[in-house]
Amino acid sequence: MSSILRIAASRANGAKSRGPVTVAGRLASLANSAKSGVPFRGSGATGAITPEGRAISSQNAIRHGILAESIVLDSESAERFSEVLSTLQEEL
Repeated sequence: MSSILRIAASRANGAKSRGPVTVAGRLASLANSAKSGVPFRGSGATGAITPEGRAISSQNAIRHGILAESIVLDSESAERFSEVLSTLQEEL
């Protein structure tokens, strides 16, 4: 099956577009990324540049902590976590 037919079929089945197809769409995409406030870095990519921003964005995909190395995050209180854990253990 040709790639054009495959893409058309996947879009008909509800798949999201893989990006702007037209020149106007590409220009609209560039305009939207310019609104992000992140300096253009040549590849068109936007995102965190500073180490702090990268540290924050590295946590975006976390869904649960089942394989986490630490139960309490740096921004959380270990004492408060212990209190909540104790309360839950008593209840259960």
